[in-house]
This record gives sequence, C-alpha cells and structure tokens, in this order.
Amino acid sequence: MDNDQQTVSQEKPTLSQLWQDIKKHRKLYYKVLSVTFVVSAILLIGTPNYYKCTVKLAPELSGSKSTSYLASIVSSFGLNIGSGSMGSEALFPTLYPDLMNSVAFRTSLFSIQVTPEDAVAPMSYYDYLNEGQKKSLIEYALVPVRWVIKSVTFLLKPEEENTGKVDPFKLTKEQFEIVELMEKKVVCDVDNKTLVITIDVTDQDPVIAATMADSVQLHLQEFITDYRTRKARIDLAYNQKLYKRG
Repeated sequence: MDNDQQTVSQEKPTLSQLWQDIKKHRKLYYKVLSVTFVVSAILLIGTPNYYKCTVKLAPELSGSKSTSYLASIVSSFGLNIGSGSMGSEALFPTLYPDLMNSVAFRTSLFSIQVTPEDAVAPMSYYDYLNEGQKKSLIEYALVPVRWVIKSVTFLLKPEEENTGKVDPFKLTKEQFEIVELMEKKVVCDVDNKTLVITIDVTDQDPVIAATMADSVQLHLQEFITDYRTRKARIDLAYNQKLYKRG
C-alpha cells in the first residue's frame, strides 16, 4: 500500500501584493493616520518643554592615590577602608544621594528664592512647584477628576491648615506632594570608581534649573562643612578630656 504524501507550501507576500492590500483598504489607512497625526500633534504642542542642568563635584579626600582608588572600589560594596581622615570619614561621598533624598534635606530647599520667566517678583521654590508649573493637556483633562477626589477626601478627612511652617517629621499632604515632585526634579548620583558627584536638576524654566542646581550644590557643601566642623569639635573635646585625665 502506497502512502500519499501531501506537501503544503506557504508563499510569502510580495511587495506588489502588500501594495494592492493597502490600496484596497486605503480609506481605513487615511482615517487612522489622520487621527493619529492630529492626536500626536495636540499632545506634542500641549506638553511643556523641560530643561536639565548638570553640576559635577569632585570631593576632597586625603590619602594616597592607591588608598583612594582602593577605597573607591571597596566603597561600591558598602565598605569604607583607609587611613587618616579618609578612613575615619563617616560621611563618605557614596552616601550623598541618600542624604539628598532625605526629607530634611529636600524641605531645606523650599525657601530658595527663584524667579520664573513670566513672573515680576521672586518666589520660593515651594510656591513655584505648587503654583508655577505648567500642566500638559492630559493633566488639564484630569483636573475635574482630581477636584472630585480632593473634595471627597476633604469630606472624609479635612486637610491640615498650612501655616507655612515645615516639620520634616510631620508634613502636610501638600508638602509631601512637593517632596515627591522634587524627587523627580533633583537627582544626585555618585560614580563609585571616581567618586565624582553628579547633580541633575530638571525644570520647565532653564534659569530656575540652573539656579536650583547651584543652590543644591551650595546646600550640600554647607551640610558637609557643618558636619565636619561638628565632628572636629567633638573630636577636640574628646581629646582634651583624655589629655586632662592623663
């Protein structure tokens, strides 16, 4: 008994066949492409521009090159080795991003004075983020929904009155939202090998982006200086105490 073998071959569509299919359904393509173009243009025009300002800092660390290089490698594993002031430095550069992400540091930036492009007088960075940000068309479309949610939330649990005081341990809902917004706008990163600190500030206003990048840099330097000064005073008091005992 002979078995009949059947072979099924599948032909690939040619360019001419694809073109014929497109011509056949050209009205559908015209409609879809036209709607896509209009929607894309509206979203593109209605989205505000953003600018980024980057500042790089090189920390001053004592010690030999070999010690610094070895310490930078080991620091990527969360360890700190070395001798002298580098080995005893508790505030290592790899901890700077965690420092800047803290609520206390971010709330210290609230009072920085900035001047938006269309403003006649300077305002605090907190007020600028709260009132001076341009919204995209999608955000404008969601305003009624947010208003309803905010009204229902207020009926269930009235918001605390904003007295202007900032307590990092007890933020109001509005202050907490501003802190969350700053997490996206102010970013700090440290290269584990070179220990170069990179501060990126993103904003809709290029002048404010540059202003905040410079201000964040100064705030970070002041914090580190204050920390080292307090540490030196504590070490001095401790050594004086040991000297008196001896």
